[in-house]
Amino acid sequence: MAATLDPATQAGIGAFAGLVEVSINQVRPVLTRIVSIPRHWAPAPIRPKTTIGTDAPTELTPQLHLPQPLHTLKNFTQDGRMLPMNPAVWYRGWTAGVLIGVPMKVVQFGGSRQLERAIGGSASDVDVLTNPSWSTRVASALLAGAVSGAVINPLDVCMTQQQKFGGSLGGVVSGLVRTHGPKVAFRGVRATMAREGLYACGYLCGAPWLRERAEPWVPEYAKRRGLDAFVAAAAAGGTAGVLTQPIDTVKTLMQSNLGDGGTRRGKGYVATARDLVRHDGVRALWRGTVPRAARIASATVVLAAVNEMVGERVSAARAREGTGADPVQ
Repeated sequence: MAATLDPATQAGIGAFAGLVEVSINQVRPVLTRIVSIPRHWAPAPIRPKTTIGTDAPTELTPQLHLPQPLHTLKNFTQDGRMLPMNPAVWYRGWTAGVLIGVPMKVVQFGGSRQLERAIGGSASDVDVLTNPSWSTRVASALLAGAVSGAVINPLDVCMTQQQKFGGSLGGVVSGLVRTHGPKVAFRGVRATMAREGLYACGYLCGAPWLRERAEPWVPEYAKRRGLDAFVAAAAAGGTAGVLTQPIDTVKTLMQSNLGDGGTRRGKGYVATARDLVRHDGVRALWRGTVPRAARIASATVVLAAVNEMVGERVSAARAREGTGADPVQ
């Protein structure tokens, strides 16, 4: 979509897109206290442990909900740990994951639009501002994504630690600060910034670029059903996931293994990557690629679709009201 909306409006669309993505990928009922391993792939009901003084059984049917368990699977695989048998562990870090979603998208959506205008030209260059070059769009998405990575990194550290050791989010925060000091919030921040920069490029640039390039070969019925947009977004998100996996692996290991907080620091970026490759080979950098790429592909589909649909409706509404899309404010 042409850059016809002002940065504040685009940030608002980002907030809405983040809420939609979080609602689809995170907000679901979670069964955390059950007596046996859940049959996630079967419709059979399970019997939860009761804490109320009654013998009446309560039957609950588990809902298949993959995104948070996919994140847990990715982290456990990258850290070389055995997968948990307790189903509650698969949902550790859920709150931090929800809190990460919206501010990250606000910065990526609104920041990329503001940077497009700052990089693309002055306020008099209407054509440049409403239709920036791909190089400008990529540079803007990279920078905005990097900034969003710095914003969410403290929560990312907390989520990684919570998934490994358990505890409440508040307890994890106080424990990390007490043991490692406030600087722990910036653990692995450069890797997070690089990861988010490339991720933002995936849905803000990669998806529309692929769709535009494939347009002459896509049948009309596929366009009417939005299949071209779906495939382009999924391909862009999956590719971004594969390309950034080594960065994310190093980040996860750094945030998961912090050292004792007293006599030594956890290893840095290069040392972490070098030790992993030395012990487990280069392929270890791509541990957890499948669950992470699947999660990113689904998120990219949602974000790209919301960005396009809501942006078009806002532009159309402003045009009907005679206010225009305010392309150069």
